[in-house]
Amino acid sequence: MATHFPGDHWEHVSAEEAGLDPAALAGFSDAVGGSGCVVRDGRMVLQWGHYAHRLDVSSAAKPVYAHLVYKSLEQKRIKKLDAPVSDHTKALRDLNPQLGFKDRRMSWRHMITQTSCYGVQEAPGTAFNYCDFQMACMLDSLILHVHGSDFHRADEDILRPLLTDLIRCEDGPTIFSPHSYPGRLRISPRDFARFGLLYLAQGRWDGRQVLPRKLAVAAVSSPHPASLPRTAQVEAPMLSRQRTIGAGRNQEAHMNSYSCAWWINAVTDEGSRLLPDLPPDTFLAAGQSGTDALVVIPSRGLVVCWIDAFPGARPSRFHMEGRERVNRAVSMLFPDCP
Repeated sequence: MATHFPGDHWEHVSAEEAGLDPAALAGFSDAVGGSGCVVRDGRMVLQWGHYAHRLDVSSAAKPVYAHLVYKSLEQKRIKKLDAPVSDHTKALRDLNPQLGFKDRRMSWRHMITQTSCYGVQEAPGTAFNYCDFQMACMLDSLILHVHGSDFHRADEDILRPLLTDLIRCEDGPTIFSPHSYPGRLRISPRDFARFGLLYLAQGRWDGRQVLPRKLAVAAVSSPHPASLPRTAQVEAPMLSRQRTIGAGRNQEAHMNSYSCAWWINAVTDEGSRLLPDLPPDTFLAAGQSGTDALVVIPSRGLVVCWIDAFPGARPSRFHMEGRERVNRAVSMLFPDCP
């Protein structure tokens, strides 16, 4: 079916019109809880909870951060993805002389793929370090130095023109809240679904190529190889007063499935797909062990978003119980499919 794109508001269709089972939809939303929505072929099928409220999506925001880097590249504010971040954040040039000034070589690609090794002793590109200090460093570099803005103006100067205005978000997403870490994305489920639809359509939005197709495709098809090790977690100095975006270092394994801030349904080192009951082309943004998620399945025209889901679920990591939670939930939408 053709993909439709919402204007100021979503077009709504029934489960039957979308080719989904109403009972399966009801069972899915009951099992997930929280707030969310289900979109098929660009039309809204189901909304529940606080679907129109701006909510904190935790680490599921990381593909949005990567998108802002891509658009800055398109604007020629950044020379190339492999350009050093230290071209803009000069203090990185003088960091860690005992390690050969390794942080001078951290690139935007390293930051997006969590291989910058910022704050640990490995050289950039040699290990995977899922790290929220790194994300804060990337955001601060992008907003303060690349764009010459600040977090009070970042929505107006960066988030809106580079993303949310382009896809006509209706609930005012923000990356600045006085009640949270600067840079944490607060967005409604139905607006977050628009972002998922943009990447389902390979960077196209209603006839316009919002992001170069090559970048949009690479973002969800470039997983780390099994040979890339996880950091040994021997700490190295960071910039003075380096903040975090919310958590710490070395939070996740990449499972051969981490691609430019998205998780993709690749075959892990365990020999099975990350989400074994979902189609191979599935990709997702995930936060808080999958309790915040944006799941995209292009082959089925499906975008699913939930935030603050699975109440009562015990804390874990995405590479542990989190991916199983996502797999079980989304597979409920297609009970008759293998």
